[in-house]
Amino acid sequence: MQEVELVRSLLERLREAFASDPRRKIVGVRVRLGIGCAAPERFRAAFERLAAGTPAEAARLELEIIPMTFRCTLCHHTFRSDEALGECPCCGALGGEVLGGEEFALVDVRLKSAEDAAVNSLNASRS
Repeated sequence: MQEVELVRSLLERLREAFASDPRRKIVGVRVRLGIGCAAPERFRAAFERLAAGTPAEAARLELEIIPMTFRCTLCHHTFRSDEALGECPCCGALGGEVLGGEEFALVDVRLKSAEDAAVNSLNASRS
């Protein structure tokens, strides 16, 4: 399952980034997720399951869902789809050249310090 591997990678990145200060808790994680990269429902379920026992255990996961973008190989129409294999609205052909929708990026992490209860943001680089 691709979603499990993506979540493991994300949690490892978070662990490494915040290992220097274990008093800080991750309260929110925002991820850009393309439909062609992973199914959002399965990604969310994997995050909830795998985050247990990690600094992100109680974190609120926010997903920015990116639809697939295709260029039809028959009529060359560019279109978006919420499905990994979209149907061209002009000619009915399935799929085509993928132009977008396979993104996976950590966008933002919100932290809460155990000492001062301040909420901070980390703008992570896009993967």
